Amino acid sequence: MRLPRLLVVALVLFALPVAAGPLDDGERDDAIFGDDDGDGDDGLAAAAAGTPTDDADGADDADDSTRLGDPRLGAPAVENREALADKLQIGGLLYLRHGLFFNEETDLGKQSYSNNNLTDVYFDARPNDRVRAFLRGRMTYTPTTSGSTTSAFFGLGGGGDEVQVLLDEMWLKWDIGRQVYLTLGRQHVHWGTTRLWNPVDVIYSARRNPLTLYDQRTGLPMLKVQVPIGSLGWNAYGLLIADSATDIETVAAAGRLEMVLGTAELGLTAMKRKGLDPRFGLDLSMGLWDLDLSGELGVRLHDGEPAWMVSAGLSWQVQYNDEDSLIFGVEGFHNPDGKATVDDVVDPIVAGLMAAAQQAFIDGTEPQVDAGLPFTPFYVGRWYAAFFAVAMGPGSWDDTSFTLSAIANLSDRTGFLRLDVRTLVLTDLSLELYGGLNVGADGEFRYYARSFEEKLNAAIPAGLGIPAVEMPRPAAQVGVNLRVPF
Repeated sequence: MRLPRLLVVALVLFALPVAAGPLDDGERDDAIFGDDDGDGDDGLAAAAAGTPTDDADGADDADDSTRLGDPRLGAPAVENREALADKLQIGGLLYLRHGLFFNEETDLGKQSYSNNNLTDVYFDARPNDRVRAFLRGRMTYTPTTSGSTTSAFFGLGGGGDEVQVLLDEMWLKWDIGRQVYLTLGRQHVHWGTTRLWNPVDVIYSARRNPLTLYDQRTGLPMLKVQVPIGSLGWNAYGLLIADSATDIETVAAAGRLEMVLGTAELGLTAMKRKGLDPRFGLDLSMGLWDLDLSGELGVRLHDGEPAWMVSAGLSWQVQYNDEDSLIFGVEGFHNPDGKATVDDVVDPIVAGLMAAAQQAFIDGTEPQVDAGLPFTPFYVGRWYAAFFAVAMGPGSWDDTSFTLSAIANLSDRTGFLRLDVRTLVLTDLSLELYGGLNVGADGEFRYYARSFEEKLNAAIPAGLGIPAVEMPRPAAQVGVNLRVPF
């Protein structure tokens, strides 16, 4: 018997990978579970150490320094023209990723496997010390199609095509009197200080998934103007963003002021696009004794009423001998508009799914199903918390780092534990090993599997002979990655 469209809708909704969306900035490319900047340092460790978020000279590409496989970009203007003898640099990265995802009550031979590979190639031209052109292309190759729901959640989905070619960046930069810096073209901009959740990330319509080992969003077309305020050590930014614009009125405008106040760095952000609510942000980072503190507050005005999100983080570096240290960190996130219970998430999705299937059956058409997950990972709940511990090059293991991470949705009491090991072999080849556990009863990090099973099966009319819906419930994952810059 052929399965009715209702069951097809239910299965397709959770089988397709995350939609690409406007693909953030390189500054957050250093992954939560490991380093992605090609320098051998762990991304979490860099965060805990208070890595700056912008170059002091206003070169807009401090974020570029943490893009996969990049050299240090955005260096201060060079007065010595001999240093510019090589006017064009070409480089990139090859990144091969393999993951096994284990579901409960599933035979070993039926467990999901994902193979998602990418390569970045960039051209960095500096014809003189005041002009710079940059181009970066990306190609992904995903020969596997099984386990797409799990792969999508963990950032390993292929976007539906086996091979995808993307333009990541293409921009031209110059200055006016060495006082004003302009960058025009497709580029990355990211503002904020906390690592996992970024309420002040107002530029992109799609949120970054912190579980991904690199930020999969590509740059946005824009004009960026930066004015360093040298006497204070401050920076002012203005942006005109043409993403999705159809005329002058639909071009978005954004601004930011970054201030240094003693040992603290403070950022103020605002953005407005026609048809969208105005957005504002405040972020802070500072050192206090042996601690590094960070926090963000994002506000969206809807009909004059504020809707806000807040994140805060703390890290502490402990020196246990002359050369080695451990870094411990915690971070929390609160979204008052998030869902407080599992039912708050599942019930509307099931109701919409049933209504769409019923209407399609009446019309005799195929159901129209969104190709993405039915929720935004890490932003669906109201309360989140995370913990990490990092050991970089402990003892004689100078080329190896260990990162232990734990992330929890406190609203539904599910979470994820992960251990990452990264080591450098054959001088330039990085080997990354990781293993993770999904914990909790039913909720975000269990994909709401039990609730969807129960509610979908209860909603299917009896007597139609439709087999019971079974949703895979994730239990664990392991993976092996190989990365080499060129």
